[in-house]
Amino acid sequence: MNLTPHNPQDRPLVVGVDGGGTKTCAWLARVQAQTPSDIASCVIGKATAGPSNPATIGVQAAARVIVQAVHQARDQAKVHQQPIASLVAGIAG
Repeated sequence: MNLTPHNPQDRPLVVGVDGGGTKTCAWLARVQAQTPSDIASCVIGKATAGPSNPATIGVQAAARVIVQAVHQARDQAKVHQQPIASLVAGIAG
């Protein structure tokens, strides 16, 4: 089973988010693996935004900051229209 197309621009995008009380970091990567047992990725964009701890700023405000960080990472990578296949987040609070 081949998870990734031969053209690197067609490979799935994944996002990792680390959200805390002082800042939120988002990393955007393109999957590089050829098989499910050989997952690898290449970071193509990253961004930092404000705090996203929902216990201190509220759920809606935290969600806005997370979305902002992901959008900034997409802007950096210039992949505005490509869908994100997966997102993993570790959020304080």
